[in-house]
Amino acid sequence: WRALYKRLFAVADRVLAAVGTSMVMSSTMRHNLAATLALGDEAPGFEIERTIKINTPISDLYDFWANPENYPQALSHVARIDRLGENLYRWTLNGPAGVPVGWEGMITRAIPNTLVEWKSLPVATIGNFGIVRFHPDYDASTRVQIRMFYRPPAGILGRFLAELLGADAGDILDQDLANLKAIFER
Repeated sequence: WRALYKRLFAVADRVLAAVGTSMVMSSTMRHNLAATLALGDEAPGFEIERTIKINTPISDLYDFWANPENYPQALSHVARIDRLGENLYRWTLNGPAGVPVGWEGMITRAIPNTLVEWKSLPVATIGNFGIVRFHPDYDASTRVQIRMFYRPPAGILGRFLAELLGADAGDILDQDLANLKAIFER
């Protein structure tokens, strides 16, 4: 009996493994493997969302975010941003291992003291889009909420390599928001 139970459990394990594998494969095929790996122009990429409370008026924070040329003052990963035209900018970031990465992007929507929305142009090295929202708090401080998506070169492999080189996008954003808070609260 023991031998029979062992064989039955071994068969059941294989069947469950096959069913699980087929479910994963089916799901991946339905959702497009390129999108799953954050490759290709249709893939939204990876999401980062953060919220921070800053003890400063909402108008000061909105003014900062509405002009991307301000970003290098507070965001360590932003080397420079040059205005190319109305709401069009050339971004240069300090990439993994200090390698500069650049692309063109635009402010797509700005509602005073409410939100700033942006996106990269289609041929960007790092495709990205996002929104920063400003919420007044009862104590005259401001909650800043950032939600962004980015698509690194080589998709998930590029993200993994960047993280290996100490360039995790979420960690960088956390540090930059803490720096922004310190600057505005001084």
